[in-house]
Amino acid sequence: MSDSDDEIPTHGYWPSITDLFLTLFIIAIAIVAVVFCALLPTNNVGRDRALVHAVGNDLRHVREPMNRLRETLELEQINATVQPSKVISALSETCDAAVTQIDDLRSKIKDLQDRVSQLMGSKDMQSEMKRLLEENAEIKQQQKQLQRQMANLIQTFGADPEAIKKIIKKNEDLLRQLHDKPPNIQISEQKEDYRFESGSSVMGQIFVEGLRQNEFSRLADEIIDREEEGRVKVDTLEIIGHTDGAPLSRGGNLDLKLPDVLACSRAKISSLTPGSNNDLGLLRALAVREQWERFINDHKQRHILRKIHIRCYSAGQTILPYSKKEAVADDFRQPDPRARRIEMRLTRLLDQ
Repeated sequence: MSDSDDEIPTHGYWPSITDLFLTLFIIAIAIVAVVFCALLPTNNVGRDRALVHAVGNDLRHVREPMNRLRETLELEQINATVQPSKVISALSETCDAAVTQIDDLRSKIKDLQDRVSQLMGSKDMQSEMKRLLEENAEIKQQQKQLQRQMANLIQTFGADPEAIKKIIKKNEDLLRQLHDKPPNIQISEQKEDYRFESGSSVMGQIFVEGLRQNEFSRLADEIIDREEEGRVKVDTLEIIGHTDGAPLSRGGNLDLKLPDVLACSRAKISSLTPGSNNDLGLLRALAVREQWERFINDHKQRHILRKIHIRCYSAGQTILPYSKKEAVADDFRQPDPRARRIEMRLTRLLDQ
């Protein structure tokens, strides 16, 4: 081979060392990039791109308001370490629970509205509301009068602070007494358990037991509670018998025999015969008084209840059970179960 042939460059099959290292370096860089991307910490939302676009990069914007609602709904709180998919599931659960409770509340509200509508439509409720409104108007009028009197007294005794204090205290006491009124209890014969026999003052056993367990117990509690310091005391129980206008076609004997009953002799109320509705109303009031006296004899605090004086009256058919602007004679003649009733009220008559 000549010298000139040795100077001609030739190309081998295998790459050079430099190319090999360069290739390995590129592969290593690619592997590191892939591992780095795989292990790179996420923003707590992972692949849930829809949630990221909705609330940003922090699930607190979902968890915190949702946890406040879950606390109200008595559901378990969602902590900060749960996966986004579980946050979405909890959000769905929270919404379902909230909708269920809202529907339940709506149902209850509707039931209450229906009950209120029924009560407002009843004649008894309308009558009671009218009575309360009239009583409230009377109290406001009395309060205005007291305020005017107070202003005049303050003007008169303006230079005396102690006198003003006494006047203010007296005014407060009067206002408290105006608002601290004892209950007015009515027993209507519209209830099956609270009925006298027609034209009679005899009370059945169910009638007596009902009075003892309900009306008499309520009256006794009211009397005993008013023994506390600061309450307005009562000293009299008034019992008024009301009847309807159905006439009684018989002669009465109250003028002859009633004094014996009132004098606590052996004569009984059942021996009395009413000759009019006024007689019948009085006899029924006396029958209720008799049962009240038996009730307090069996009561543990009878020493307090016996201080209450009892007065019995008859209203006969003179007071209609409903309000009518211009009543006519026939209104007082009608047989009406609503008119046959007993009224009991506590008041203060003796110690003024």
